[in-house]
Amino acid sequence: MNKDSAKTAACLVLVLSWPLSVFFKGAVLATLWRWLVVPVFELPPLTTGKAIGLSLVVSFLTFQDVDVETPKRTTGETVTRALVHAFVGPLIALGFGWLI
Repeated sequence: MNKDSAKTAACLVLVLSWPLSVFFKGAVLATLWRWLVVPVFELPPLTTGKAIGLSLVVSFLTFQDVDVETPKRTTGETVTRALVHAFVGPLIALGFGWLI
């Protein structure tokens, strides 16, 4: 696979995984909300749709660019970091929420 087709494939993977990661983060937020916020503050539970919206708004308002001056990464490293950030972070949060 040449360099251009590898970059195209990586871009395609990221574009196709984005909706899945958005839904996953919303589902994790709705679950954590149901586990932690509803019993403590007696607030109504969040639906997954509303949790997705809330997650998108918070992500938009708190966006941080973490790779300001980092060395060049390969396309594979960049894709791996993006996928780990999109899926592993919410899984860790869900795990801690389950422990609490």
